[in-house]
This record gives sequence, C-alpha cells and structure tokens, in this order.
Amino acid sequence: MSSRNNFTALGINVAFLLGLSGAAGIAIAVDSPPARNYHKAIDPAKRTAASIALQRVTQRTLTSKEVDAANAAWSYIKNNTQSETGFVNSVDNFPSTTLWDLGSYIFALIAAEKIGVIEAPELVNRADLVVHSLSRLPLVDGLLPNKVYNTKTLAMTDYENNPSIGGIGWSALDLGRLLLALKVLSNRVPELDTKIRKLNTSWSLAEMSKNGYLSGSHRLNSQSLERRQEGRIGYEQYAARAALLYGLDALHAATPVDNLTWKKVEGVNIPIDVRRFQDFSAITPITSEPYFMMALEMGLDTDSSLHAFQVYRAQEARFTKTGIRTLVSEDHLNDAPYFAYSTVFGNGKSWAVLGEDGTEYPDFRTISLKSAFAWNAIYQTKYTHETLALLDDLKSNEDGWMAGRFENSSENNTALSLNTNAIVLESLHYTEFGSFLNSYRH
Repeated sequence: MSSRNNFTALGINVAFLLGLSGAAGIAIAVDSPPARNYHKAIDPAKRTAASIALQRVTQRTLTSKEVDAANAAWSYIKNNTQSETGFVNSVDNFPSTTLWDLGSYIFALIAAEKIGVIEAPELVNRADLVVHSLSRLPLVDGLLPNKVYNTKTLAMTDYENNPSIGGIGWSALDLGRLLLALKVLSNRVPELDTKIRKLNTSWSLAEMSKNGYLSGSHRLNSQSLERRQEGRIGYEQYAARAALLYGLDALHAATPVDNLTWKKVEGVNIPIDVRRFQDFSAITPITSEPYFMMALEMGLDTDSSLHAFQVYRAQEARFTKTGIRTLVSEDHLNDAPYFAYSTVFGNGKSWAVLGEDGTEYPDFRTISLKSAFAWNAIYQTKYTHETLALLDDLKSNEDGWMAGRFENSSENNTALSLNTNAIVLESLHYTEFGSFLNSYRH
C-alpha cells in the first residue's frame, strides 16, 4: 500500500501535516502599511479586562478527574512513541512528525512528569533520547531541520512520508515552537543543558529570521530553495517570541502593530491580519491556538493578554447570542480534508472553516477539545467549565482524547493526534503550576 493510501486508510490526509507546518500561512515578504490606532478600537476598561481576568485565576491542585484526564492523554503518547528514536507520531499509528509536534511532545513530557503521570527517570530518559535523535537529523542544505521527518528512521520526508533526500524546506513557525520547548526542557532537566546547547549551535538558527520577520523556505521544482516570510497574526507572534529568546532577528514579527487591525465579531473587537489571502495566497486564520499556547507556555504579555481575551470573548459571545456552543481552533478531522482551521475570523469572514489552500469547509466547524481544556485552564469561566463537561465522552483511557465535536452534526470528531493530547497535558500543568517558561528557570 502506498504512503498516500496509508494516510487515507488511517483517516489522515496530506492536508493534515500541511496544516501543522504551514500554520497561519507562509507568504512572500510583504510591505503592508502600519495599522493605525492600534488600541483605539478597545476602550480603556476593556483594555484592562484581560489582565484583570488573568489575575483572578489562581493555580490549584488538580482534581482526581483531572489527573485521570492527564493519564488518558498520556495513553496516546505511550501508544505512539517510537522506541528507536523517541519521537512520537503526529497522528495515531502513522510514523511521521513535524517540528511543531516535537515541541508538543516535549511540553507534554514535562507536564506529565510534573503532574505525576510519569516518574522523573522516565522524563530524563525520554528527553535524552529525543535530544539525541534531534542531533542526528539530516538538515535542509545543511542549515536547518526539514518540515517533516519519519519518526522511525529520522529520514527527511515530504508530506506523504516519502523520503526527500534534500528536504522540502523548513518552517520558522515550527522551529520556533521546538526552540521554546527545548529552552524549557534545558531548565527543567539541567543535565541535558549542554547537549541542547550543542544541538542549537549545530543548526544555523539565524536563517529562520530576516529583517525582523520570520523566514521559512520551500523547495522549488528546480531544487533551489525559495525563502519566504512566514506567519500571520497570532502564530507569528508566538513563534517570534520564542525566537527572541535565542537572540534572533524577529522583533517586528513579535510586535504585531504593523500588520494588525481590529474587526468586530459578535460585538467583540478582535485582532485580525491586514495581509489578505487574495494578495499573498496565505490564509489568515484568527483562532484560539496561538493565544492559548502563548498563555500556557510563555505567559501572556500586555498585547497578547488583550488579544487572547478578545478572541475568547468573541466565542463566548457567539454562544450567548445564538445558543451555538463555540470554542474553535485548528484541528485534525476524521474525514476529508482531514485538517482545518475553525476560525473566529479568517480570509475575510467570521467563523470561516479553512483548509490550508483557503477552501472553506463549513460543515467541519468543531467544538475543539483542546480549546476547551486550554481556555478553561486560563480563564476558568462558567462557559469553559460547561463546555469541557459536555466533551467528556471524547476520552478513551486506552487511546487518548479525540479532537472534538462537529457543530453541525453533533457527531464526535474522532481524530486522534499528538497535539490534542499534548494540549490537554499542558492545560492541566497550567492549572496547577502556571506557564512553563515561568515555572522552570535556572
């Protein structure tokens, strides 16, 4: 059976992995006018609402039910760990991963040990094997890791898991996530710090940023590498903040003012990207994922706390107005196209559901399990509590947590993935211990 057929048989599509490494789009560098009156759309009272809301949330001991949820999430990781390399499959039973998901695994591993799902020796052994395997990865033109690898062989591959001798290019967004995870890991497991530093110096990290923005690459048919500005509002700031921890040239990307304006959705002003899909062929999804990851992993700064709170508020406002329960994000699907971004606003439309190529899939809007866990950890509102409780049947103690529930059909989205289960563990870590970067420092 061909690799493409393997994807299909497992309920997976190439679009799934495209979505992972192309999150929020890749586009040729742009020259957009600055967005004016950055904070004018939000009145002073609402500007402080995010920080007030966060101040109300205090860390607490996990309940027995939450510990059970963590154990279920770890089941996915146990089932999908490759013993030879220590890498974990991005999707259930398919030996492929992206750097984004390697970052997810490292965060999940740290969370699992801290929560008590695994013991400290398992954390160290698993982490050591992952770092060793990362040091063995073949690189794109000898510079940076490829977008996707075979989890068994460590070979560079394309999105169908076919070997790609020269690689298909790198993703600055994915690298940013992995670098952030490695930074936290070196603090949590200091005996690995020297190995991680050596790993970082073996990669040409300066290649992932240019002129203050993130820079990815794509292998053309001619086999030459085309460099591209990478990232859109939300995802761009997440990865850029990680890059800045390594002294990389990503300050413009980390500060969204130049490419951000405000759009009212369900009566709530949310941040959107002024760079249009029609101009740059890169989708512009405003969704939960980058904002809750910034909160769980780094902690929110002034701008990101405002953006996160507004993105969350719009989703609760939709439920209040329509009765349609809404917590959206990027998610894997159990049917074609197998991966989509359920957005608050994307490509010029409220509540658009987008494929990586901009195709709309309105029937696949998902109440996202990982969004429910994450937003509940961050804000702990009545709405997040209720939504999370309604998704409890998505748990399998043997297989892990499924992705969510489809809004239109009310059927479960039964896709099993590393990222969903990693975010469950990260969210529970945040509930008890706070953000990773603030929890673990030398």
